[in-house]
Amino acid sequence: MVGSVYEGDDVVRGKGAEGWPYTAYKLPYRTMAFMYEQRPEVTKWFGTRARFNMHFRRWLVVSSWTGPRKELPIDKVNAAIELFNAGKTAKDDIVDVVVAPADRYLEHCKDKLDADKFKLGTHDLPLDDDFSDYTAEDRADVGCSFAILGHPLRRAKLKETDAEVAAKIVKARSLSMRVLVCVGEPQQGMSRDEIHAAVLGQLAAAVKALDGQWGEADTKSGQTCMPEVSFAYTPVWSVGTGQACPAEVVNDVLRAMRLWLLDNAGEHVAKNVRLLYGGSVSKENCSEYADQFEVDGFLVGKHSYAKEGIGSDYGEVFDI
Repeated sequence: MVGSVYEGDDVVRGKGAEGWPYTAYKLPYRTMAFMYEQRPEVTKWFGTRARFNMHFRRWLVVSSWTGPRKELPIDKVNAAIELFNAGKTAKDDIVDVVVAPADRYLEHCKDKLDADKFKLGTHDLPLDDDFSDYTAEDRADVGCSFAILGHPLRRAKLKETDAEVAAKIVKARSLSMRVLVCVGEPQQGMSRDEIHAAVLGQLAAAVKALDGQWGEADTKSGQTCMPEVSFAYTPVWSVGTGQACPAEVVNDVLRAMRLWLLDNAGEHVAKNVRLLYGGSVSKENCSEYADQFEVDGFLVGKHSYAKEGIGSDYGEVFDI
């Protein structure tokens, strides 16, 4: 699968220090991505294959417990909290998990969720305090450390513009929040060039708003510092519809984003920024996405808090 995506790139096969066979792919942003075959007795929690990258990016999974114009009732919120707190997560140097509930449940989730496992996020940062019960500052005071901005349904249904998303990015960074910016084409059936143009246009507007202020996420286990801004490819037609985007298309779009960042934001950002996928991600299909080199995590909706969904065991479900 990966070989077809990177057809023409240099490929090196060999064995690691412990005798593990690997395939190394020379990527265009001057690094090597390694795929080690599974050693079940040693790397069981990695799933079918263990992915190593010289500039390893810790996984980011953002669990959305609501969306524009809809939210979970309190009984389902409490059930999701119980599910998450009881569930297993991958080792904490491998994955960051963010929970983003409806505004009214931010304080409730802060009090009830296991703070050692999960970070709190918000779905929006209002620019006009007169039209929101929770201002941007209120959300920061509650403990929101992540902001999901440019959500595809806000772009599609509420006609949120790139300029509005950019202003919210500036607001979030001024409050020391980490940011997940969503980008994606507005309709199904667009050509590859049209998809790239739509996505890279939104990406360019977000990067311009950052003005080079990427920040540095916490470093664990000697990993290279990652920017405090991440991006999620979220095609509007795939969000909440059950129509998941093909994994090879997702990888292609994320790779185009990373190469654009290499040219426009520099090598450090391109190597280390986390690129996610969001769009009908489920327990049944997420492993296929996790197997793609460019996918660094997920924005997950209803399939994250369902009883038999992803939230019960991130480590095993994502094969990470």
